Amino acid sequence: MKQFGLKRQTVEGSSSIVNSKYNHEPNYEPVNKFRKTVAHCIDDDSLLDIGGIDINYSSQNHTVENQQCNCSAEGLENLCSGSHDSSPTNENNPSNAQSEQDDLLQFFREYWSDGDDGILDEEVLSSHSFSSVVNDNVNVNVDTLMKKILKFAVTSSLSENCLKMVLNLIREAIQLIHESDKQELSDKLTLTGFYKYFLLSSKTKKIPMCTHCQTYQKNPDQKSCPKCGKLWKDIKTHCFLRPLKFQFEERIFREPQFLDQFKLDNRDPQLIQDRCDGDIYKNIHKKFVDEGGKTMTLFGDGVAPFKSSQQSFYEFSVTFNEMKPNVRKKRKNNFLWLLFPNKPSQEEINLCLKIMMDDLNVFNDQFKQISLRLERVIADLPARSEILLFQKSGYYFCHLCEIRGEPVQLPGGTTQVRYPLRRDISSNQRIVFGLRDRHFWNNISGKELSWGVRGYSPILDQSWKPTPTTICSYDSMHNLYEGIMRDMMEMIPLQYWDEFDKEYLKQKFPSFLHRHPRSVSKNLVHLKAMEIYMIIHYYLDLLQDVKNFSMIELKYKIIKRMVVVIDKLTDAINIADLNSINEELRGILEDYQEMVGIAKATMNFHVASDMVRNASLYGPLAHNTAFVGENLNFTLTKPFISSNSARYSIMFFDMAQLCDIFGLSELKPSECVCGHFVLKKERDVVADTSCTPAKYFKIKSFTDSTVTLQNLSDRSVIEVSNKEPLVPCVTVTRKGKSYFIPMHKNVNQYI
Repeated sequence: MKQFGLKRQTVEGSSSIVNSKYNHEPNYEPVNKFRKTVAHCIDDDSLLDIGGIDINYSSQNHTVENQQCNCSAEGLENLCSGSHDSSPTNENNPSNAQSEQDDLLQFFREYWSDGDDGILDEEVLSSHSFSSVVNDNVNVNVDTLMKKILKFAVTSSLSENCLKMVLNLIREAIQLIHESDKQELSDKLTLTGFYKYFLLSSKTKKIPMCTHCQTYQKNPDQKSCPKCGKLWKDIKTHCFLRPLKFQFEERIFREPQFLDQFKLDNRDPQLIQDRCDGDIYKNIHKKFVDEGGKTMTLFGDGVAPFKSSQQSFYEFSVTFNEMKPNVRKKRKNNFLWLLFPNKPSQEEINLCLKIMMDDLNVFNDQFKQISLRLERVIADLPARSEILLFQKSGYYFCHLCEIRGEPVQLPGGTTQVRYPLRRDISSNQRIVFGLRDRHFWNNISGKELSWGVRGYSPILDQSWKPTPTTICSYDSMHNLYEGIMRDMMEMIPLQYWDEFDKEYLKQKFPSFLHRHPRSVSKNLVHLKAMEIYMIIHYYLDLLQDVKNFSMIELKYKIIKRMVVVIDKLTDAINIADLNSINEELRGILEDYQEMVGIAKATMNFHVASDMVRNASLYGPLAHNTAFVGENLNFTLTKPFISSNSARYSIMFFDMAQLCDIFGLSELKPSECVCGHFVLKKERDVVADTSCTPAKYFKIKSFTDSTVTLQNLSDRSVIEVSNKEPLVPCVTVTRKGKSYFIPMHKNVNQYI
């Protein structure tokens, strides 16, 4: 008979042997079934890799070595080392073997299940109330300790199982003390008590969904789908909704001045500086806002933490347009609205959108202080297509204009749709940069597909009657920095990028980017949007120093001209300059089209041609980007990887937000706040661009409210407030000399 032992390191780093036969704790039952089934299911010299546990069987020593254990399932939390039960196996008893395999399958179902732990069973939009769960009678000592635990959970990126172990450890410790707070602390130091204390379990609701009937459970007394009659408890499809009303009530409770952040400064009518300066906002939403309403921008995206689309989730979040950009981008002001824990179908996305719109209606009916509306959607092309039911490719994929694509034969004989620029076309009435009618539903009745519309999205069911044109901005992150600009960089052969790397890899990015330059020649098609942003705006001139630069000079100039246009559209735009910028852009794209051929006039190319139009409708490029949504995805991804639980990812995000609200985050000893950035002394350079020429400084020292700066020209030292709007610079070292290039004013929207 083969004997198996499961080895686990103890807290002290040594191994202990515990025979599970004599362990009477009920939590060991699934582990014992798991061990016994593995014992007769795997062969000699095999490796079984299950969810982060590598179990290596060797016929020489007959042991199973647990090499890794980073799981958060409660069924494995007490897994410990020891030689195993040596009772006879069930090799000669097929019924017992089948039973044990069924037990193993059931164990894994429970292990990978999102479950309902920490989330309320109440699933009624209209009756869900913050006031019914909040506890105003807070013990100061208990509150201080709970916030310290919250901070530790976030800064250490704890998995749920690790968090539970920490709470158990503290709970055991307080059994040794004799304080008046002992009983109350003991109640709080459980996973359920911890979630309840910070109201984390009340903030998120699990909503069963019947995609076949396009309905969901709205009432806890409703035990089955009202259309098909299937029991809700038997329906596995669900989403996690985070009602806006509850989130606003909680935020005002924790931060009473929260609504004071929704203030628009006096606007210069000749400038486009933010989302609220675009034509659509001013013409459609300004009156609503003047009457006390607020508008939201919706981000939607699929997230694949394990780099596999089959192991992904889909999240929807919102930010508020009336907040100042530096306030709006903060994590605590990015509201996670709904999360679907798997890769969704189009029917599931439609139902998620319907649930969100119902929740928005509940908010507007029951929250008396303000009204909300969804003013725009920012998403990449696939997500835009899923949210708006608009084609993501084909003859009519652009929701802003009526330009029809053309069939183009590509090398290899295939034919695909392309979108070349044409100055004059005599046939049909095609015009370049032609804007769609903003109220075009009456125009397309019966011919939706010829306009790119696949259906009527639930998100359009709002009182202000939006259309895809008036509710969706193109996303500059995906369509520029992961789109046309990457395509333009690919014009330059890799050997020149290899020469470029010799100097580029010696450079240092500003510290707040938390990254270093990577080889362009080795990673061109895999560079992140932020890396491409840094290369084209600040390091592109290093190409001038490569050998045989004259061979690529024309291509370099096209990229450089395109960067100049992007610079003009990023921070602030003078309305009087829009037409000239548009002509400049058209000339660049026509030269690019002539150089690479119309086969390269892809969707990225067409979106770039609409860049000025999009900026005039929705505001500057810096404020219409998916970088903010991507940062939220990053916060959700870390705990998802450690726990494989969408539910705990939501809990972790809420804990991170609370750390921001409570001000529990700490800077490193070398870091300080300067303007809207966190910078490092003796490394980062800042510029005062209010004077001509600009003055450049390095941070020498700082206090809680001031920063001491040294002028890099005359070495003089000044002390300024840390709220002074100084602009960070990129230091470019070229031919032994350092150059300081001020970054965009709103680059903080990208980090």
